[in-house]
Amino acid sequence: MEVAIRRYIIELQANEERLIQIRKWKNECKTTLDSIQTLPNKLTHDIMVPLSKVGRMEGSVYNTNQILCSIGEGYFCLKTASQAQQFLLRRLLYIEKAEADQLVIINDLKAE
Repeated sequence: MEVAIRRYIIELQANEERLIQIRKWKNECKTTLDSIQTLPNKLTHDIMVPLSKVGRMEGSVYNTNQILCSIGEGYFCLKTASQAQQFLLRRLLYIEKAEADQLVIINDLKAE
């Protein structure tokens, strides 16, 4: 009996940690989507480029319509800003589905 309770607790904690990670990815995706929507409005953007942990230098971002997208497993592809927005919207839908699935798993575990 005690072993079963321990396994239940471990499984519930693992699923809750997974839900936290999924929600972190969701927030990152939304933040990136917001940034991508404003980037192509200007040709260049002035930024502070990090040189070290404490050192920064003024710089500019050029080619704001070209975005390098991570497609997983260390592979990247070059997309336009509008293509990147569509890509992120699809990824956001996938993440939201994964979040809903994870909530179902956690609720099923708690109902047992």
